[in-house]
Amino acid sequence: MKNYLKNILTVSCIALAFTGCKDFLDTENYIDTNTETFPASETDAIQLVTGIYSALNGSVYEPSASYWMVAMIASDECYGGGGIDDYDCQADDHLLYYEPDVHGDYWSEFIAGVTRANMAIESLEKVENEELRNQLLGEAYFLRSYFLFELTQCFGEIPVLKEVPKRVEDAVLPNPSSVEEIYGTIAAGLKKAIEIMPSKKWNECISGLR
Repeated sequence: MKNYLKNILTVSCIALAFTGCKDFLDTENYIDTNTETFPASETDAIQLVTGIYSALNGSVYEPSASYWMVAMIASDECYGGGGIDDYDCQADDHLLYYEPDVHGDYWSEFIAGVTRANMAIESLEKVENEELRNQLLGEAYFLRSYFLFELTQCFGEIPVLKEVPKRVEDAVLPNPSSVEEIYGTIAAGLKKAIEIMPSKKWNECISGLR
């Protein structure tokens, strides 16, 4: 009987401990940033938009990650050149098949740019400075339109991403959109950028930021 009561007491203490830990474990993360806490300042907002621009890096160091380079090689503007192992450029030069993901880097970089632009558009409403907010939002809308335009020029009918999933595991690449929706989204983004961006130089918009 004594052991039985002891076991009941032990189980009860364990259950009580787990119940009491729930609120303790559900604490705010003060280290990592997320969409609920970022951007927390105007400097954060600028960093957020800078992250969109970084998607352009791939088109600088990798020819197969640049629509303009691929377009020039596929036309009569230049030759594929390179060495005997540069099959991707030589395939573009002769309009031949090399492998299914020959332009996978380009696709990944620019889809990432679209996603970052969507995240910025959703998050920049937290910026209280209206002039700075409109400047950064305008840049985000313009860059999203730019990425979508290049992608559709290279790959044809692409999925148009306009929303940010709440969780990474919920991210799903939708089916390809129609030509009307793709170019409608591109035009709407450019129109929005024109409407909201201040008629000032960029450094004038960020002067005195916090």
